[in-house]
Amino acid sequence: MLLILNKSNQLNSAPLMRTLCAVLFITFTFTYLYFYQADVMMATQHLLSGGQTHYERTIGAVLITVALYVLHLGVLAVTKLTHRAHSLTFFPSLLALAMLTGIQVNNDGTFSFGYWKWVAAGLLLVFAVVAFLFNKMSTFEKQVKARYKPLRLLWSNVLVMCLMFLFVGLTANHDDVFHYRMRAENCLLHADYDGALKVGSKSLVCDSNLTMLRIHALAKKRQLGEHLFEYPLCGGSAVMIPDGKSLRPVFYPSYKFIKYPRPDFQLCQRLLDKDLDGFVRIMKANEVHFGLTEAATADSTTQVVALPKHYREALVLYTRMRSTPLLTYHHDVADADYEDFQKIYRGEKDAHVRYSKLRDLYSNTYWFYYFYGNKIVKAK
Repeated sequence: MLLILNKSNQLNSAPLMRTLCAVLFITFTFTYLYFYQADVMMATQHLLSGGQTHYERTIGAVLITVALYVLHLGVLAVTKLTHRAHSLTFFPSLLALAMLTGIQVNNDGTFSFGYWKWVAAGLLLVFAVVAFLFNKMSTFEKQVKARYKPLRLLWSNVLVMCLMFLFVGLTANHDDVFHYRMRAENCLLHADYDGALKVGSKSLVCDSNLTMLRIHALAKKRQLGEHLFEYPLCGGSAVMIPDGKSLRPVFYPSYKFIKYPRPDFQLCQRLLDKDLDGFVRIMKANEVHFGLTEAATADSTTQVVALPKHYREALVLYTRMRSTPLLTYHHDVADADYEDFQKIYRGEKDAHVRYSKLRDLYSNTYWFYYFYGNKIVKAK
């Protein structure tokens, strides 16, 4: 009677194990593609198709999950690994998933799978050998099935599945800046400029392409002068528009980049290059437009309305740094804030502490960009 129950448990445990492995695989693959790698997959499909097709997040995650599961079924039909090594039949599918999400995209628009073309071939060869050995052991396995505990069968396969999931996670593209760029481009495609600006805004890392996308989003919102220096920026004014070479989006069309309104474009060019004299010359040439006549400069309220925040900050900085300024500017609030900035900048002797304090309090100002740019000061 006990032997009959053992056989019954064994018969029931194998389908349960296979079902659980399938559920784990489908759940992991869809979740991984939909929530973490959607933007990378958009770049992958765009590059592999030569820009002919467009990746849609939900449909793409479903189709790839189904395709990889069908691949598993094909491997299962060939290897007939239905017992202790059943979880290994998902390995080719997970290897393909790791390759798709591990693509490396260069700034010039080219891409490669890097080491994958060699590593994948070696891993598939190892898998073929292991599958062959397990098939050779099938006769012996039939003799031990009755003694192979159902719980052990279950957790051993689940453990292997979890290890393969970890393998996929560790080998995928983990470049934070690249993820930010792809997500920002996706937001721009849908005219979600606020979403594009939120991507990576709390991170200190950036590159020239990400800076270009942020400038484009701000220009679309007509907020360059008000918010440009609230984000990490790299590359100076050269990154304001694509050059078709190293400075280019991956799948967001270059022709959609805004033609910047003047003089905002010129002013922000000078500020990005820390060219205060050039900035002031442009401001002086447009002083009526910006309300910088003598009557306006005497009225702080008028200036708050007329000038964006970063223009006010740049003019205050210029006025303080030049003994004979071309244009003298005063603003009660901006002057007081700059005094506080200077107290920390000049009063704190430790460079790391000084940088940390200024970053915490003034990282959203042009003053912080002017003195530190994208530099990170580390403790000794």
